[in-house]
Amino acid sequence: MLDFFKNLFQKQTVANSPVLHELISRTNEEKHQYEIWKLNDHKDYLVGFLAKQFDDYFTTQNPQSDNLLILHTQKSRGFMLTYQPVQATAQQFQCLFDYLKEQVKKLNYRVYVSDVKNFARPTYVQTIERHYLKPRFSLPDEQGKLNQLYGNITIEHLLHNDRPIQIKFICHPYSDHNFTNPLHFKDLMQQILL
Repeated sequence: MLDFFKNLFQKQTVANSPVLHELISRTNEEKHQYEIWKLNDHKDYLVGFLAKQFDDYFTTQNPQSDNLLILHTQKSRGFMLTYQPVQATAQQFQCLFDYLKEQVKKLNYRVYVSDVKNFARPTYVQTIERHYLKPRFSLPDEQGKLNQLYGNITIEHLLHNDRPIQIKFICHPYSDHNFTNPLHFKDLMQQILL
């Protein structure tokens, strides 16, 4: 039986397929802690930190923190925030991940899927929690185009052996001619980091 599990994990490591893939399900305790977090100063600190970094970036093209990487490619916009224990506990970092999803939903987005995947890596277990959001369908504009808002949005929370590593937030605009041009990433950050 032990050989069966060794072979299973070895195959998972080589194939890069998850050992476990399921929908995100928060416990009642996690939901309660999240509601408390939204009301306390630490939420304001983390969201304020991000807002300040983006304000600096949009003003000078240079965020002042070394744990925030702004992603700006031809096809996507976003950021990666590296976990720092002096900035947040693991639970507070997870709350920020869920808060970003909640803020995006307020902008006429729907959650397409919220899932978690666990991968067997050679020296650790990698967990990726993901919220994938899509703009709600709207009536076409006068040119017959659908409003894509900011495009599809993916928010990921990466952990190694249950220790947070980073949060990644990516907007993937549609390049299809059936959609309007995406709204500006700067506006998105200003709205979700209120």
